[in-house]
Amino acid sequence: MTRSIMRFFYLFSAVKLFSGIPFSVALPASELTQSTTSLTKRLNLADLPVIIPKAPPGFYKGDEINQVYFNIDICSVGLYATNRGDTKNPDRWAGWPLGTPDRPYPGENRCINFLDLNMQLVNQVSSYQVAGWCECEFYDGPNCQDSKFRAFNREDDSLGEHGNNDMLESFKCWKEFRPDQFNGCALSYGPSKGAGDLYSLIEQAGPGVDFSQLHGAAFGRFFGKEEIFGDPKTYGSGSCNILDGSVPIETIVTRGCTCVFYTDDACTRQPSEGRFKVGNAGWDRTIAPFESSFKGLKSYTCLPPYGFNWYPTLGDLRSKGPLMDSRFRSVL
Repeated sequence: MTRSIMRFFYLFSAVKLFSGIPFSVALPASELTQSTTSLTKRLNLADLPVIIPKAPPGFYKGDEINQVYFNIDICSVGLYATNRGDTKNPDRWAGWPLGTPDRPYPGENRCINFLDLNMQLVNQVSSYQVAGWCECEFYDGPNCQDSKFRAFNREDDSLGEHGNNDMLESFKCWKEFRPDQFNGCALSYGPSKGAGDLYSLIEQAGPGVDFSQLHGAAFGRFFGKEEIFGDPKTYGSGSCNILDGSVPIETIVTRGCTCVFYTDDACTRQPSEGRFKVGNAGWDRTIAPFESSFKGLKSYTCLPPYGFNWYPTLGDLRSKGPLMDSRFRSVL
């Protein structure tokens, strides 16, 4: 019907063009209504709900998995049918269950089935990694049925020895800082000759710790819980601090937090090789491999901890109140 009318319209247009005879064409109301309805349908497509993919951003091929780092604050998960070092085994997946700034994904408490990541992982996972500001829960069945365990900044290379081997089928993650498990953060830096003093002091660090025990040119500071976590709405923001320029930085030791270092006074410019960070939920130490490795660092900020920790609570920390909970220790 519509095509016939349009042909009629074009025919009279041609007559008008060559003869100069004035005319007008009135389309039937039904045709106008049909056209308007069709246009409305097309416009309403933009109002349809966004289709959320079943799987969050990530990779299952060995050469691509290397793009997923586990030393950043973004929630990262790795799943492996054997151990994470067995790169020849294709049965694996690594990615970001809560998305990334450039790959958003509404994954907060969203159940993720292994079947949607890599079908070869169903009831085959023997090792895993969970890192960043998040906690994840793993389940024996699909669709997050039958909970088995939770993981917070933890990796386990041998579920065969520790349980739940070849049993898991799904998991879900949510943003988490675990502020209830930390009393504060200790940071110390100085020359490599005094490294032993730094380690010893950090092991005992707690509220009111006397950093004057440090020998030689060294710096130490304890950050209270409120300084690291502050307002729950701004977790992870951290305050900017200026490094003591008179102290040669050859060794950096932290306990109970992650400290990020910058090459300007405002905690905005990162070193050329990327963001430089030290620390996790336990205690961490970094020794400059070269004399000039830490030169140029001018400021830092200490944040709620993230990353794997291999050293649990030690010594007097137990009686003073731990800076971290030993249950978070990674397992070999």
